[in-house]
Formats: sequence, structure tokens, C-alpha cells
Amino acid sequence: MADNWADYRPARPVDFVGREAVQKNIFEFFENVRERKTSTRLVALKAPSGWGKSSSVLKIVDKARNIRNRSKYFVHSVDSRAALTRRFPELAFVSAINSAIKSGFVPKIEGLSFGSAGHIFSTQAMQTILDSLSTENKVICVFFDQFEELLFKEELVDVFDEMRRLCAAVEEAQANIVIGFSWKTDGTITTEHSAYHLWHDLADRRLELDLPPFSEREVSLAIGRFGKELGEPITHQLRRLLQDH
Repeated sequence: MADNWADYRPARPVDFVGREAVQKNIFEFFENVRERKTSTRLVALKAPSGWGKSSSVLKIVDKARNIRNRSKYFVHSVDSRAALTRRFPELAFVSAINSAIKSGFVPKIEGLSFGSAGHIFSTQAMQTILDSLSTENKVICVFFDQFEELLFKEELVDVFDEMRRLCAAVEEAQANIVIGFSWKTDGTITTEHSAYHLWHDLADRRLELDLPPFSEREVSLAIGRFGKELGEPITHQLRRLLQDH
């Protein structure tokens, strides 16, 4: 996350501008899962590189923590570039559950244990967690940000098979658990790569949300934010130039 508004890293939620429709759609999806109105348990946030996917994920995490949502949704984001082992999907899921317990979103379980990626819910402890989520109408989402970056780590090629197993386990359980991805659309994947098959095998089983280009209103909001941070209004001429660019 950025340290200030002018940092090029993903925006702090307080500096986030726009993407209101995407935010609305993803929380409507969480609500449909919570109310058992959908069998879909996978969601993908798609856009070209640099369009704000990571910033959007951070905003989703932050919005889930506000007073209106914090008793219903828990969103845990992981930066996939930190992966060091094929077990990354499984370990990220474990991290999300532990984080939810630490925050008090779900009750603490003595002797908490997990199955492998394909059998993540096979233990009694995890069944207790799922029962708690169902009873209290709560949803946990594990969001894998920058997931496509794993394409460039040859030693982690098997991680995509592990992710497929985890997704299958989540879908089969039909519990209040969601797996999210951010995925860049301007990259290419060879048909021989397991990531290609992961992405296309799940295509008809996930909700896809595209980040559109900024609208004129969103551009105006962003420029207004620049002026606020600079402590002076943006002149009409400069505003016009920035809007054109």
C-alpha cells in the first residue's frame, strides 16, 4: 500500500477514487452468498496492468471493515508475489482463517487444523468454522491479488493445480467462503501452461468484474483530490489538460 496520496503503489483506501459500480457489485455478490441466493463461490477482478486492481482490492478489504459491513463480511487479501511454495493457496487460506479468528469474526477453535488444498474442510475444526459462518450469516473472502505474477516463477508451476483443488473444495462445500482473484487481461499464457487451464476451467463458475476506464466524473473527483492534497485549487487550464490526458 502507498504511504501517501502521490505514491505510485496501490492507493490507500482513504485516497481511493471511483470504481463505485465494481464495489457495489462485489458486495452484492457477498450478500447473495450470505443469503444463499447463489451457488457461485469464485470472483475475478479483471483489468489491464496499472488500472487499479490492487487498489480496488485494498478498498474492498477496507470497506468490509466499516461499521455497516464488519459483522457480515471478512475480506483477507494476500499478495501472490510473496509465494515461495506450491502450497501457497492452502497456506493463504489458513492465514485468512487465522486472521478472521484473531479479529473476532469467527470464534477461536482449540486445536485448529486444516486438510490439504483439495480437502481444506475435512477436519472437525474447519466444519465448526463453516457451521459458525452459516449460523451467524457471515462470509469470509480470501482475495489473491497479483495472482498472475506466479506465471513468471517456473519453480511454482504446480501452484495453479493446487489453486484448482482449493477452488473445487470451496465450490463443493457451498459454504460462506469465497475465493477472489485479481487478474490482468493484457498478458498472454501459453496453452501448455497449467495457469491457462486453471483460468479457462473456472470461466463458467466465477463472477467476473471488469474495471472500466475512469469516467469523466471519476477523473474530476481525482483531480479535485489532487488540489485538496496540494492545498490549492487546480486552475481551469491545468484541469482541462489533466482531463484530456
